[in-house]
Amino acid sequence: MSHQRTASQSKQRPLATSPTRGINQLFAKKPATPQQTLQQALAPTAKLDLTPFTGELFDVEQYVNNMMQELPTEEVQPLASALADARDVTAQNLQKNVFRNYTEFVTIGKEITRLESDMLVFRGLLHDLTEINDAFRDAAGIDEQEHVTPQSADEIGDMKRRQKEEQLQEQRKQQLKILYQNLDGLQKLLPEAPGRYIVRDGSSSKYFEVNPSTYKDKDSAFIYVLTDTLVVAFWKKNMITGKNRLVADRVWPIAEIGFIDMKDSPDVSNAFQIIKNTETIIYRADTLEEKRSLLSVIQTITDEILAKKKKEKEKQKEKKEIKKEKQEVKEKKKKALKDNLSPGDYIWLIELPDELDVLIAHRDFEQTVTNVEKARYILAAAQGETPRVQVIRAALNERINHLAKLISLDLASPIATKDQVQGDIDKLLRLGLGDQARDIFLSARSKTIRNRMRHLVFDGDLVGYISEFAELTFRLIRNTCDWYGGSFHDTPMASGFMKWLQQEIKYFTETLRKQVFTSKQEFPVIAECLLTTLDHIQELRDVGLDLTFLMDTIIYQDIVNAIDVYSLECEQKIVEHGQKDPLASLPPDAQVFETKGMSFEVSVPKLGKSAYDFHTVLTTFGADVGILLSLQLYNKVVGSLLKFFKSYFDCMSNHLKQDKTHGQYCTALVNAIFVTEHMLPKTKMQLLDRFEREIPEMDEQQHTFHREIDVLRGVYYDNTLKCMFKVYEFAKTDYSSSASVLDNQSSSDGALQLGFMLDQILSEIDPILDQKLTLSKILDKYMEYMATDQCWETPKGQRKFGFGGVQTFVLDMHFLLRICDNYITESTNQLANELCAKAIKVYFLQNKDLGAPLKTGEWYDKRVDETVKKHKPKLINLLKRVN
Repeated sequence: MSHQRTASQSKQRPLATSPTRGINQLFAKKPATPQQTLQQALAPTAKLDLTPFTGELFDVEQYVNNMMQELPTEEVQPLASALADARDVTAQNLQKNVFRNYTEFVTIGKEITRLESDMLVFRGLLHDLTEINDAFRDAAGIDEQEHVTPQSADEIGDMKRRQKEEQLQEQRKQQLKILYQNLDGLQKLLPEAPGRYIVRDGSSSKYFEVNPSTYKDKDSAFIYVLTDTLVVAFWKKNMITGKNRLVADRVWPIAEIGFIDMKDSPDVSNAFQIIKNTETIIYRADTLEEKRSLLSVIQTITDEILAKKKKEKEKQKEKKEIKKEKQEVKEKKKKALKDNLSPGDYIWLIELPDELDVLIAHRDFEQTVTNVEKARYILAAAQGETPRVQVIRAALNERINHLAKLISLDLASPIATKDQVQGDIDKLLRLGLGDQARDIFLSARSKTIRNRMRHLVFDGDLVGYISEFAELTFRLIRNTCDWYGGSFHDTPMASGFMKWLQQEIKYFTETLRKQVFTSKQEFPVIAECLLTTLDHIQELRDVGLDLTFLMDTIIYQDIVNAIDVYSLECEQKIVEHGQKDPLASLPPDAQVFETKGMSFEVSVPKLGKSAYDFHTVLTTFGADVGILLSLQLYNKVVGSLLKFFKSYFDCMSNHLKQDKTHGQYCTALVNAIFVTEHMLPKTKMQLLDRFEREIPEMDEQQHTFHREIDVLRGVYYDNTLKCMFKVYEFAKTDYSSSASVLDNQSSSDGALQLGFMLDQILSEIDPILDQKLTLSKILDKYMEYMATDQCWETPKGQRKFGFGGVQTFVLDMHFLLRICDNYITESTNQLANELCAKAIKVYFLQNKDLGAPLKTGEWYDKRVDETVKKHKPKLINLLKRVN
């Protein structure tokens, strides 16, 4: 059938004679050279030597200089006219040559195509011949590999080694023959087979079969190991001759039995089991070495058998695959000899490459793509990859590649409009080059972003520069997303866009990191730059893209590092303000807090300057960092704020431990309490609203501060007592005077100064400390101090009280109780009475011979009233009525 088809094709058109004759005719007439044609065309106009123009090293400037030096001035104009005419004539001549050569090129191309078609016919004949030859070989059952003769020295092997192998095989055959002669019944139980030989001779080793129930030896046995078989022999006596002969008792294929090594026991040692199906036989060796040697040989043979089976399976599988591949190749060869191209389609496809070249030259890409689609449709319906189809397909692919390059150049143009871009992408998609279209388009958009960025001018305003950069980047990304969605409709293409988008965001963040973070800008500038970036990135939400999370992920560590630096600066400011605070109580100013978004339900106390400075740093930090607040930054922001509170609290605590005035102690304690009780909870509520979650770290910190404030109150009381000791220290006050008491006697100067100080202390205590409770606690502490032994004992013995001294002491106590009446607790009053009684008792014990009476209570009350009335202006705070 193939010969008939080939012959019919040969009759349809002549083979190689007509094309050759046509080519000879085309080149029979030699055309004139371009220089001769140009000289003929210019002969009527001017005499101009064109020889220098045809040189490969022609230099325009040198030619003009030479001509100008040789020609007089009046001949310059005629020369210019002659050169202009030569240019016009050359252009016309070149155009004619192009048209004539193109026509000849098309004609020659068609003749060459016909020659290729004839060559394809010969190729088909060769395929038919090969097919017939293969069919004969398959019918005869001849395998090509069987006739392949090894040619290399490695395949043949060494001659000496092969001789040794032959000698070894011969020796093995002799050993096996002797075994068959010595063992009766072996020939019947185990017929001879090629390749079998003795692996382990059992004639020199004696084994014993063991009774499995009693573990006693039954008979001595000899075990021979062959390549695939285990032979067990016993000595038996011949009933006729009376002689003992070795008799083969059991023959087992090694692949069908199992060996189990038995542990030594008091009943049996060096034993092992042989298992075949349900039968189990126990044998024992004389020594442990013999047992191990036998089991080792059996293990080796078993491994070789398993490896051989595996290799045979792989070989069979490989043969099946080779056979399958051969079958597929044969089917492809059969298909390659036929196609369904009609004569009209074939002629159109033959002429298509020339037509595509013309269309590409005229940049009619739309029609070119349409023709390519039509050609692909025809070739897909051909149902056979014949040689002529392969040639046509190769020529078509060549034009497609050229066309794709030109379209790709248009697609990559930075000035292409949206319609042009989408049109070019559509053409590439129709050509089956979707991935290439995607990559070129996205690469061009990246270059556009880079080029536009280079035109941005930095004039020192970093925030403005970053704003312009962000606006440019995200606007172009938005446009790219819009264009991409309108051009690529397949879902798999979306992954490529997302990869590009991630790459552009990474480039943007790298630039942002270099300009903002690496340049060590102040944090307010960093925050402002990030804020304007986030504002511009919101534009992408209009096209369904929310890249805020991606930005946060990429620059998260940079933000954390910036917050760390800024937090350290704020912490240093807080410590500096706290340490330099003079602790002078300032008038309450709630407006300072309210203007910065922090109002309180209670009245603002009299705070020190550092408290207002702390609030300023705190709110400034919150305003700057608040722009960047996200759940990822929760730990960092909360941790920074806790450090701020801890630093300021420690500063106030340190002030209370230093030598200060009572007013300074009071201001430090008020600052610490106000920050703990009001500023910390207010900050926690603001964070709660921002993060929409509880802030347990703040609660824990507040509980810690509460415990420390209780300690600080005790420190404050102790420091206040030290201040009181400076004006009236009971232990050092002398009450040993024995002089009589005047009727107008007043309290001692120390008691008066103590009263004045108590009045000042009361005025300095802020209401946030609870004035009544605080002063009462101070008086309690002071009375407890007066009751200690150190106030009543001296290095020389018990403290001395004289007649006038003891009455002065009682008068002092009455005076203190009167002016502090509003703040004296019952326990303090009782303790004061006990101190007076103790002083009087000591006096009487020390002065038993004196008979002068002491003053009565009325005298003390009268003297206290007159003293209070006299010094009322200095005791006005103590004497105020307490609600």
